[in-house]
Amino acid sequence: MPKSLPKTVVWDATTRCPLNCKFCFADRFGKKQAELSTQKAKRLISSLAKQGARVLVFSGGDPLCRTDLPVLLKFAKQKGLKAIVHTTGLAPLRELEKILPFVGRVNLPLDGGEKVHEELRGRRGHFARVLETLRFLQEKK
Repeated sequence: MPKSLPKTVVWDATTRCPLNCKFCFADRFGKKQAELSTQKAKRLISSLAKQGARVLVFSGGDPLCRTDLPVLLKFAKQKGLKAIVHTTGLAPLRELEKILPFVGRVNLPLDGGEKVHEELRGRRGHFARVLETLRFLQEKK
């Protein structure tokens, strides 16, 4: 009998990300890590569900950099997992819309006011883009 996991598991699905955050740990080992193939990721998701996880947080990097993210989220939902996606808010809104049927929540970063946020995230215009993405998500409910 496999050991039981915590109810919530955070998985860094990729180290790829369009930002250059001052506090980022994605390259903590000195090089970008290879990400799991779609099939291996599905095996991981299946294993997590079998071992008692109930919530799977897709993090990274930005998981929306993975072209197979909608497939993985749909698979997680089929396995009975609630999926949460931590994203930068920079993905095209049409890409974000593709994942909405499969997620329980989308998390966006806001690190204070515009000046502080953009200094920490290393990208001008990111604060406004996060707000635009938030409005889009509110419209989609």
